Amino acid sequence: MRSASIAVGYFDGAAPDAWIRPEHAPYQIQQSLTTLGVGGCQGTGLGRGWQKLSFLPEANTDFVFAVIGEELGLFGTLGVVVLWGGVFLAGDRLIRSLPTRSFEAVAARVLLAQLVLQAAVNVAVVTSLVPPKGIPHPFLSYGGSSLVVSCLTIGLIISMTRLPDGGEIEENMDVHDLPSATASAVTGDAVSP
Repeated sequence: MRSASIAVGYFDGAAPDAWIRPEHAPYQIQQSLTTLGVGGCQGTGLGRGWQKLSFLPEANTDFVFAVIGEELGLFGTLGVVVLWGGVFLAGDRLIRSLPTRSFEAVAARVLLAQLVLQAAVNVAVVTSLVPPKGIPHPFLSYGGSSLVVSCLTIGLIISMTRLPDGGEIEENMDVHDLPSATASAVTGDAVSP
């Protein structure tokens, strides 16, 4: 019950409490917003940020997006957001080539949503839209396990959008247009030799 009251108390009206009264925000959020603010529009320059050295906790993991904001500025952070939008659109385009209700389409959509939402939650934490969660930014945060899972997710999405013989499914192809072995795998029918 205490965690629910903390989460509800984190917001004050329409804007997060940290935006209105930053002195009442947790230390990580204070330093994250300071780091983003120091960068301005163009940033301090790649590798020239000071906040990551001793002020911003977890600068190389959970709050790496704030370091991008300091060193590359608003343009760099918007670039990261646009790249994630591109990853989502490219993945969606690949997934649309699959039969709609197939296992591959559903699993690939879930994996794509998991990856993009993980990045969105990390950005929301860094910008103080939600309380700190400890969720790393995929492909950007330091840590082997996060990188392995992110690469595995992209690999699974790509492999699920390919036919067994290496070809791709055409956009408007029906299940009955597929080779007999693939069509039977999608529909569950038995294949006669």
